[in-house]
Amino acid sequence: MSKVSKTTKTNTDYDIVIVGGGMVGASLAVALMPLKLKIALVDAFIFGVTELPSYDDRSIAISYGSSLIFLGMGLWDDFREVSRAR
Repeated sequence: MSKVSKTTKTNTDYDIVIVGGGMVGASLAVALMPLKLKIALVDAFIFGVTELPSYDDRSIAISYGSSLIFLGMGLWDDFREVSRAR
């Protein structure tokens, strides 16, 4: 799985700033990592906090097309390890 820095950056110069660390924002950040750009992922919640006020424990369904994107990003095998569907 890709490594993502958990540290807070003090330099504010970025090539790309992604607002929102949900599934789409986080996936975009991982997809852009091979480009060696300086990327900031900004979210309203602190990274690594497991209890969020908006968390509602719903499941998600990922389409076949999206699974191919995640496969291309090298993430699909990690998702399958924690998936209930096989």
